[in-house]
Amino acid sequence: MVDQLAAGSFLVITTDTLGCARTDVLLVAEPAYPVDTVMVQRPSCGLTNGSIQVVMLNGDAGHTFQWIPDLGAGSTIDSLASGTFTAQITDSMGCVFMVSAMLTDTGSVEAWTAADTLTIMAGDSVELAVFFAPASLGTVLVWQPASDLLCDTCATTLAEPPFNTLYTVVVTTAFGCTATDSTYVILLQPPQPKLFLPTHFSPNGDGLNDRYEALGGNFTRMRLEIVDAQGKLVFAEEGNRPAWDGTASGRPAAPGVYTYSFTGEHADGALEQFTGQVTLMR
Repeated sequence: MVDQLAAGSFLVITTDTLGCARTDVLLVAEPAYPVDTVMVQRPSCGLTNGSIQVVMLNGDAGHTFQWIPDLGAGSTIDSLASGTFTAQITDSMGCVFMVSAMLTDTGSVEAWTAADTLTIMAGDSVELAVFFAPASLGTVLVWQPASDLLCDTCATTLAEPPFNTLYTVVVTTAFGCTATDSTYVILLQPPQPKLFLPTHFSPNGDGLNDRYEALGGNFTRMRLEIVDAQGKLVFAEEGNRPAWDGTASGRPAAPGVYTYSFTGEHADGALEQFTGQVTLMR
């Protein structure tokens, strides 16, 4: 008997005791490759959701599997990230076969904004920009909140926020994978003119100090109330710039000292309240 032979053709000469000889050619064949196909499910979105299945020509029976890296002993492995995986397959005769598969991720995307924080003067606009990779077909993006944006689905857009605002952009690939980043826009308020509440006014029709009103303060809405010495409300008005013309119930009010109550509201909703006295002179 001869063993430890490699595959190939071998000439065999057999001689009997009478010296008769016979010549034969024997073919030692390599065992057939037992793998039919390798089925792969590529991971997506940077997750461990890939899989590999080795399909054998005659089924798994009589074969053992050892994966490199060590991820199991069956013909199928799952929960895979991207990478290269090799199966060592041993049949019932001890023959070893190797099969490899490389998995690449699909759909993953990275996104980053041009700036984490931007500072502008209140009332100005500012450019927002997002970059993402890979720039694949079918990728869409959405900025939120959208109400203050020139375009909420553009990579570059203009924002005009009414107050400090965090703008968040979500980038979504055709595979449904997402990436998110944001830019915080801080508003700087312009210097506010100092509020001045006069202590005297003279509604005599000469065009000078004929109306009592608050000056300065940079308020978006104001309320002014006037009370006479007896505590009676003689004037109340709310609006952009309320002003008392010195009348009460349609008639000129008597000269004297009156008490005012003033409330001013800023653009951000903050309120300021003031109370004092004003002298009406004629």
